[in-house]
Amino acid sequence: MTARTAPKYLPFMLCIVIVLSAVSFNRNLIWQSNLTLWSDVIINSPNRARPWYGVGHYHLKKGNMTEAVYYLAKATGLDPAYTSAWNDLGVAFIESGMPERAIGPLMTATSLDPLYVEAWNNLGVALMNIRQYEKALEMFQVAVNMAPSYEVALNNIRIVQMKINRLKTSAD
Repeated sequence: MTARTAPKYLPFMLCIVIVLSAVSFNRNLIWQSNLTLWSDVIINSPNRARPWYGVGHYHLKKGNMTEAVYYLAKATGLDPAYTSAWNDLGVAFIESGMPERAIGPLMTATSLDPLYVEAWNNLGVALMNIRQYEKALEMFQVAVNMAPSYEVALNNIRIVQMKINRLKTSAD
């Protein structure tokens, strides 16, 4: 490029720099958080379960249970074999104070993946919350049999055993 031709290409190059800067700025906004990223993916791929799960999981972690249930249910509808979505849907129901509604999704998760330790534990939590202590104990024991050092399930076993002992003591 000579000094004589530089002004001729300068406006074109300036336009390219401005356009690429705007595109880069927009992408940075999208990548700002998991919510904006997964929401953008939903817009571009509305029939894929993964982005719906991503937004649902984000809402679950933030404590927005109504939104979590909506997005996670959509994910399970798009991919009925999505075990993490079924598990998280069950957790969202538990956290929403509806443990009886959590049982179905958590049973689906454990039937799809019988080695899903967290799903077995969460199923035990749902059962414990509806006072089905013996069944809850069985679920916690399944989890511990697969992962003997899984502290969450071990702690839940101690809690449910205390509840069972209190019931036996009060019945006597």
